[in-house]
Amino acid sequence: MLAPRQILVDGNSLETFRGWLAQEKLHLEEITPAIGERMASGQTITARLADEGVPAEGLEISVNGNVVKNEAGAGSGMLRISPELDEGANNLRINYYGDPRREVSWVIVTKSGS
Repeated sequence: MLAPRQILVDGNSLETFRGWLAQEKLHLEEITPAIGERMASGQTITARLADEGVPAEGLEISVNGNVVKNEAGAGSGMLRISPELDEGANNLRINYYGDPRREVSWVIVTKSGS
């Protein structure tokens, strides 16, 4: 049996930790609707990718852990996301697995009865 320190050093935890350290923030601008606004469940989210060298079509977008279609136009830098949102809180996460890895996430709250 491995001691807790050995699990951290010899196991997968260290690899995961290194991945988190190497990851940078993914920058988005002109997000509509704005972060913090409640939105209807069928509403489309648009944003402009601000990071140079990160292709919009190379992003993985997920809502509550489920991958959603990335409707980004090749070379446009604009994202258009039409997620299926649950009632209440939803976690939107956008990942870029290139070099360096980048990520951004936020919580979207849907309007009651939408």
